[in-house]
This record gives sequence, structure tokens and C-alpha cells, in this order.
Amino acid sequence: MIKFLHNISNSTKLAIKALRAHKARTLLTVLGIVIGITTIIMILSTGQGLQNIILSQMGSFGSDTIFIEWKVPNASDTADGAYLGTGFIVDSLKIDEIHEFQNKDLYPDIAAVYGMQMGQSYVVRGGQEIGASVWATDASFIDVDNSKVEFGRFYSTEEDTSLKKVIVLGARVAEKLFGEEDPLGKYVKFDRINWRVVGVMEEKGDMMYMDMDKQVYVPLQTYRRLISGQDYVRMAVAKVAEGENMAYVKEQIVDYLRREHEIENEGEEDFRVTSMDEAMEMIDDIMGGIKLLLGVIAAISLLVGGIGIMNIMLVSVSERTPEIGLRKSVGARNFNIMCQFVCEAVVVTLIGGLLGIFFGVFLTWLLTLGANYAGFEWEFAISGVAIVLGLSVSFLAGFVFGLYPAWKAAGLDPIEALRKE
Repeated sequence: MIKFLHNISNSTKLAIKALRAHKARTLLTVLGIVIGITTIIMILSTGQGLQNIILSQMGSFGSDTIFIEWKVPNASDTADGAYLGTGFIVDSLKIDEIHEFQNKDLYPDIAAVYGMQMGQSYVVRGGQEIGASVWATDASFIDVDNSKVEFGRFYSTEEDTSLKKVIVLGARVAEKLFGEEDPLGKYVKFDRINWRVVGVMEEKGDMMYMDMDKQVYVPLQTYRRLISGQDYVRMAVAKVAEGENMAYVKEQIVDYLRREHEIENEGEEDFRVTSMDEAMEMIDDIMGGIKLLLGVIAAISLLVGGIGIMNIMLVSVSERTPEIGLRKSVGARNFNIMCQFVCEAVVVTLIGGLLGIFFGVFLTWLLTLGANYAGFEWEFAISGVAIVLGLSVSFLAGFVFGLYPAWKAAGLDPIEALRKE
């Protein structure tokens, strides 16, 4: 073992000396490895950062939530919705169906549920206006969602059923329209209706590429009667009671909607019911596919870099044929020659790996800065797996692509090699 390590040490010193003698060629040789390892570091690190953001934002709904949505019908199927312009208005989820889940006698395992319609409008006060997303929801929204009211309160079920024109403003909407002034009790206007402000939401920032602070919340029944005229919801969110089985609650919701929609065969549903766990799994699958695709690109880059190393090492063997013949003539064995050239290839790829790790970390840091500047809460994190994988791949690339040139060098006849002096 000691003799083996001694041979490796001597071969490494010779390899470093040979590489330093051809600095420009060495730099160009490692370029492909640098690009490949940089890509690997960025894929695993930024990919993990992006996944953490998405999962964090999804988790803001709570781990005990179930999403109920309509499914877009086929273009040939007009029974599921009314055709409007270039698309369908799907009415497969009625407001009354969603409110059925609020019945504690029938569904004691559902803590709260809200339905939602959505729209876009300019909210106006005096000479100020701001474009905002309008969320028309049940009063139970505040019991299901993790959002909090910073000033005032959320509207009540009584205000919803009695068609009160009250509104809760997002943080940025309130700031734009009122500045430092207290908005509670004052009025704003959209869709030609004056709405009395009863609350301002706590600042939330961006979520799934939506500015959650540029939203306003109004009672669902009021919005339905005065603005939309529609008796369906775009989606609904249910919160499972603490300690209850989410899969069982989901099954109850699906069974009820199948009966109401007279659906007999599984797979023909005009709605979709998804638990938070399933949503998280879908995100994992999507991110896994993206990472795999980018990983293939990185692997191709490493393959090209490895082939480049093999070519350069073959050129090196040809240039140093007399040196190899001289070493063999003074007693160097085939193993010593192979060690020298394999070590040279490994040193080249390890240099490329280290540079690739450096650039990968640096570019990941730049992307993190850019994401945070754009308003995303992107945490800078370098995957330890990425660094270990980068170094391991670098070593293996050097070893694998250096074997053939090393074998060819070791197989040279010393007499023929010396004749090329």
C-alpha cells in the first residue's frame, strides 16, 4: 500500500509539472469540465431554492387543506359549461354545493370551507386608482387561509348573506389609496359600486407569481348578486378538522360531487379534488423532471469535455513518446507510466471541477440576489450533494477518459519510443 501511494504521489507531481508546462492548453482542456460542473451545481442548488420557494408558498395554505376545482371541458362538450367568445365558462361547481360542506351535521370533519370567484378591476378613491385582483370569497376564507388582517377585521357571514358592500384591502392597495391615512370606515369604488373598508390585510408579498398585496376581498354573495351574476365558483378550499384523516375527507367530497353531478364512472368528473400532500408531490415530480432534463444537458457537456481531455492526452502521449521510452529504459514499469497519465487526466478534471464549483456557487449567489431583488424570498443555499457530486464526477471523468491514453502510453515499446528522439 505504501509503495502504491508513493507511486501515486510521484505520478501526481509529474502530472502537475507537465500541466504547468502547457498552461494555455490545460486551461482550454478543463473548460468543458468547468461548464459541466458549473451546470450541475446550479441545477441542484438553484433548483432546490426554487422548489423551496414553491413548497413554502404552497404550504402557506396549510398542510391540512383540500383544493376543489372545476376541470375545463372538451371543446366538443358544451354540456359542462356555456361557450363565451374563445373559451368556456365552466359552471360545474355551484356555490350551493360548496356551502353544503359547511354543514357540520353532515361533514363534521371539515373545519371550514370557502368558495371563490375572481376578477380584475381598478379600485378608485378620489384621484388615486390601482389595478387589483378581486377575490370574492365566503367569510370563512380567513379561517382557512393563513392570511391575517393587520387593521380592522374580515367581513362576517351575516354581512355576506345580507349583501353588505364591505371590502378588505390588500396592503399595497391600502397604501396606494390612503397612504398614512386610516382607511377603516372609508369608501373605495370599483365596478361603479362604493365599498366600505372594514379591514386591511397583513403584507404577504408575491405568491406563485401573484402580488398578494394587490388584492381586495369582498363578500361572495354580494359580488355574485351585484357584479358577476354567476352562481358557480372558480375554486374552493376546505380545511380538514384537526386530527381527522385527509384522505377520508377528500373521499367524502368526491362522493358528494359525483352524486350531485350524476357521474357514475371514475375519470369522467368535471371537477378536481386535490389534497395538499398530492399538490406537494406534483411539485416534486415537476421539479424532478426539470432537474433531470438539465442534468442531461450537464452530462452532455461533461461528455464533450471528457472527449476533449482524451484527445489532448493522446496528443500529449504522442509528443512525449521519447520521454516515455527513456523512463521505460531506466526501469519504469507499465503501471508507473499508466499512473502518470491517469493522474495527469484526473488532475486536469479536478481543476475543472474545483473551478466549476466556484463558478456554480458564484452564479447561484448572483441568481439569488436577482430573485430577492425581484421580490422573491429566495434563500441562498448550496447543496452539499452538488459539491460532492461535482468532485466525484470530475474524478471519474479524468479516470475514465484518461485510461485509454494511459494504456496507449504504457504499451509503447521503449526502443521504438527512443528512436523518435
